[in-house]
Amino acid sequence: MILAADFIANFHRTWSPVVLIYAVLMALWGLFLFFRKIEPTGSYLGALVIAEGVVIVQGLLGIVLLIQGHRPADKLHYLYGLVALLALPAGYLYTKNGTVKGASLILGLASIFLVGVAVRAITTGG
Repeated sequence: MILAADFIANFHRTWSPVVLIYAVLMALWGLFLFFRKIEPTGSYLGALVIAEGVVIVQGLLGIVLLIQGHRPADKLHYLYGLVALLALPAGYLYTKNGTVKGASLILGLASIFLVGVAVRAITTGG
């Protein structure tokens, strides 16, 4: 069981850069679409769904670690995890399902926000 716990802890730790890098890519893509005056494409919205999936995997790993008795270095880590989970859906809902003018900018900014939250989560995780 200790081996499995170490594996999950290491996976949680090494998956965090995936969240960060993917969020950076989504932010750049969203801003690229905005500056080209293109509303979110189906490809971009699909990629945002994958980004949310990446965050969900990270959160599920964190919950497993919590159940196993692991604790982050700072309790703010829990808040950052929750905010990371809600950032992209909140941006999407704010754009009325990606249909309002400027939705690419809003979703790009939501992705930038996710980058910041991911950095803070990494620094408070321990």
